[in-house]
Amino acid sequence: REIGFLRFMLRFHKRVSIERAVSGPGIGNLYRYVIDSGIIPSEQVAKEVAAGGDVPEIVSRHTLVGDCPTSAETMDIFLNLFGAEAGNLALKILPTGGVYVAGGVAAKNLELLRRGAFMTAYGDKGRLSALVRSSPSKPCAMPAKPSATRALSSAVVPVRASSDRARYSSA
Repeated sequence: REIGFLRFMLRFHKRVSIERAVSGPGIGNLYRYVIDSGIIPSEQVAKEVAAGGDVPEIVSRHTLVGDCPTSAETMDIFLNLFGAEAGNLALKILPTGGVYVAGGVAAKNLELLRRGAFMTAYGDKGRLSALVRSSPSKPCAMPAKPSATRALSSAVVPVRASSDRARYSSA
């Protein structure tokens, strides 16, 4: 699926970074990819999107309700990519206090982030899986600052010590 999404995005962009998928606009990109790959959205979702609705919000809501296969597939890909990228960050910096996942997309999708796909992808690092899982990931409702970039780097907060953990867990 991820390679298919990359090929889809390369039709429109010379360069494709993770932010084209792991962001609010990325959910819209993934939704278009899922439709392009042949999964038909529910009539209700198609109407809401056609009326100019907020695609990430529509897709997230219908995923939680469970009434649209396009929305479910979109969010499954999104959560897998987001979790994998957060796990990559944990491997790079080894935050002993954990990784707090915050920002607009995280705050609006807490229930979905706490389900299996995100957490499974976060810890799925082959022979280094145990190391990453020892640095827990915690989705939280702390939105990003308005001036912050929408990129993943602003949404994932590595925490190195227990004193930092207390600072972020109160959000």
